[in-house]
Amino acid sequence: MKLKDGSPDCIEFYSLGQDDMLGTSAPRDNPEVIESDCKTFQNFFCHTYGTTRHLLALLDKHSGLEHGTFAALSLQDKPSGAFSSPTQLPFADSG
Repeated sequence: MKLKDGSPDCIEFYSLGQDDMLGTSAPRDNPEVIESDCKTFQNFFCHTYGTTRHLLALLDKHSGLEHGTFAALSLQDKPSGAFSSPTQLPFADSG
């Protein structure tokens, strides 16, 4: 992708594992920016879990499944393989 001025579009991202942040798997070596603010990322995964459970309950309902069927497959205190990919635009060169 290119920007309007023809320069390449550039974005940085990092795959951040829920299992790593919540301690349900062996810890990964994360960049210092992640490690220094680990609590923020732990809180993020804890708060998004409520939204995830709500969506899974809707899937149960509309699939004709018993309430909690999908949620039982995505427990927060067990390894899940879930991840988030925070993105960051690099700082613009002001010089």
